Amino acid sequence: MAVMAPMPLRTADSIQDVRVSTASIWSDRIWQLDVTLPGTTRSDVVLDWGFALADGSRFTDPHWTPWREAAKRFLWTLRVDPPAGHRRARDSTLVSAFQHLRVLIRWMAGEGHGRFADLDRNAAERFLANVKARPGRKGQALSGATLAGYASLLNILYLQRDRLQDAPREDLLAAAPSSDGTLASASKIAFLHPR
Repeated sequence: MAVMAPMPLRTADSIQDVRVSTASIWSDRIWQLDVTLPGTTRSDVVLDWGFALADGSRFTDPHWTPWREAAKRFLWTLRVDPPAGHRRARDSTLVSAFQHLRVLIRWMAGEGHGRFADLDRNAAERFLANVKARPGRKGQALSGATLAGYASLLNILYLQRDRLQDAPREDLLAAAPSSDGTLASASKIAFLHPR
């Protein structure tokens, strides 16, 4: 299967027809990314923007459009304009980032937030504590690598702030450690690049 070269970001007027893969364009509810790795199936590289939120709405509902577009732009910048020191994201990396992003968006919406700019250090600490409290596989605690993935997402959202209209305004992981050590442990185990 032919793999498309990443297209740079465009204005809001022209971005809706940008191809994100050979099968999907920007405005599609479901981004079917290209299968490029042996052993990968089509279902392994699907991003469904219509996920459910705690209030019963879906992220594709009209009132979430600005935030959904910001989330898409964030993911796409990882492909076309990654942070300094990072490689351009492959499809598998976009899927992983999307999975973490979906958890963050669901949590933020449940907390009454509606944009990434609402994130501050306190919110990041609460989010990571919430993630840390979630059961992992077989009911066990989440692994350090999983927690690091969420901390890394928060860090990259901040690193991409100059490329996005909706992004955190402060370094989300620079806070003093919480009483349970959540930010401290997440910062230690995340493989974060310098700012």
